[in-house]
Amino acid sequence: MANIFKMMKQVSSMRSEMKQIEKTLAQKKVDYSTGGVTVVAKGDMSIESIKLGPDAIDPSRLDRLEKSLTNAVNGALGNAKKLAGSEVTKLAGDMGIGDLLGE
Repeated sequence: MANIFKMMKQVSSMRSEMKQIEKTLAQKKVDYSTGGVTVVAKGDMSIESIKLGPDAIDPSRLDRLEKSLTNAVNGALGNAKKLAGSEVTKLAGDMGIGDLLGE
């Protein structure tokens, strides 16, 4: 019975830690650049900005710009997912529950 109470306490603590991680991730930024396009994403999976370099803008090659935008957004979001995953893994390790996440 004591194990159940210990587990419930850990779950409560983990919820609290996850809320803090969400706040922290919302402030952290990652970027990705390709084809003259730079996208900055936040750890909460939102896009903060998209910057276009002069070599990205060629009216005769809009298909290239579209592809670069798509790749840059996907790359930035991929980096944001990696950031979030590392924060969650770190939390699991700190709480001694890494085994539950396959760590």
